[in-house]
Amino acid sequence: MQILTPVGIDVASQKFDVAVWKGKAAYKSKAFSNTPKGFDALKKWLEPFGDCHICMEATGAYSEPLSTFLADAGYAVSVENPARIKSFGCSELSRNKTDKGDARMIARAGLNPMLQESGLWKGKSRISKVGNAMIRKALYMPALTAMRYNPAIIALKERMNARNKSGKVVVCAAMKKLLQQAYGVLKSGQVFDAGICLAR
Repeated sequence: MQILTPVGIDVASQKFDVAVWKGKAAYKSKAFSNTPKGFDALKKWLEPFGDCHICMEATGAYSEPLSTFLADAGYAVSVENPARIKSFGCSELSRNKTDKGDARMIARAGLNPMLQESGLWKGKSRISKVGNAMIRKALYMPALTAMRYNPAIIALKERMNARNKSGKVVVCAAMKKLLQQAYGVLKSGQVFDAGICLAR
């Protein structure tokens, strides 16, 4: 069973700190600007580490663009409740309050058995039971259809297939993308435009 490289990201308004866990107490860390240019720089920086499981705290407007970018790039991404990360830090008796230290703690939290459903392990992937079961059920079949007819989701599927992602991982990513598209239509009040989605 192959293990994805754990990566923790601590996101703030202007920057985000990244820590790649390399085993035991070894980390490789770097800070990036919280901008599209910073996102591209992160993607290039992560390339030598191969397939990664990226974990970050849910910080609303600060974390959503980055998490979406990484998911679209084909990475396994977990956006966790900050209280859950804090609880893990308390259990580890963490006293390091720097952004760099937070990123390292988040990377280690990705290794915790409590969080393995988020996509740390390759192989027998399954849809996490955490979250709203009704929403998962409602999105599953539409996502399968979107993978055949929705240009943006077809492009997402092709990128993930090129990275040898399992079928269930791809379906989950399609479900998330479909939900984001629906939210965008509702928020903007405009008719769905596949061209806009492909341009993002």
